[in-house]
Amino acid sequence: STSFINAQCDLPTVDGEFQHQEVTEVDDANKKQLYKAMLLTLAKLYKNSEEVIEYKDQEEGVILIRYYENFIHKTIGYKEHFFKFDVKFEFKDGKYRSTASYVSHYAVGGTSRVRCDCVNEITNPKCGTTLCTTQKEWNKNRCKAYDELKSTLSLISETVKSNIKKQSDDDW
Repeated sequence: STSFINAQCDLPTVDGEFQHQEVTEVDDANKKQLYKAMLLTLAKLYKNSEEVIEYKDQEEGVILIRYYENFIHKTIGYKEHFFKFDVKFEFKDGKYRSTASYVSHYAVGGTSRVRCDCVNEITNPKCGTTLCTTQKEWNKNRCKAYDELKSTLSLISETVKSNIKKQSDDDW
């Protein structure tokens, strides 16, 4: 949804759609080792990694996860915001690429759950104006979700590298 990119921070886009891409170099690791290190990383980071993993294929060297970023945003009461991203990990010898794409944004307050990423999110009643707050707060939430996504991808990268190092140091 292109409405995600209308924030007040530097959001990367491809063909007008949000897309964040990183290539992580991991010297002396082959495609299979990186794939297995990523599965181990996801198992460490998520209570049930199989619920997060949407698709995986070792031969192809691809793992697709559905990543949720949620946080409490206080305005006139508490509202919990959920941003949903698809993150695709592709593996080659010595490196892997992560590509994150925006899926949707929901807000939850009390017993209401509404989608906030409509084109006219503030004026369209279907978008739940009281939960999606003002345009300024909406932009801030998108920027915060993007910052958290980058932070999570950085943690994943460091954990994968650590898992690869442990594999090479495991000499028993």
